[in-house]
Amino acid sequence: NCDGRVGGTPSVTFPIRSDTTIIWTYTDNTGNISTQTQQVVITACPLGTADYTAEVIVFPNPVPSTGNYIEVWSPVESPVSILDLNGRLLQEGTTNTKMNIIALRNGLYLIQLPDGHLLKFIKK
Repeated sequence: NCDGRVGGTPSVTFPIRSDTTIIWTYTDNTGNISTQTQQVVITACPLGTADYTAEVIVFPNPVPSTGNYIEVWSPVESPVSILDLNGRLLQEGTTNTKMNIIALRNGLYLIQLPDGHLLKFIKK
């Protein structure tokens, strides 16, 4: 028994950035009200599943002798690994956060993205 247009109003503000429950309230022109619950689960999208790999930046690069940190900037948060030139894992981290590289000697290193792409950086 609805009259006219039915409008829906969510109980949250968009955009949604974490798991949440939305309660939708629907009201018609005569004041009839109905509600519905929607469960929203946010799933991470790792680097490499889209064209994000081309947008990844290593900063600073090269790392100056006084630098102790490096960042891998990316449009999505994703795990990354720092490898030596022999492919040995030296350190693990996450994009868009500083990684402490004070323990690394001067030289050339690789950053491996989840899809296998490799980026290079130099510590001077």
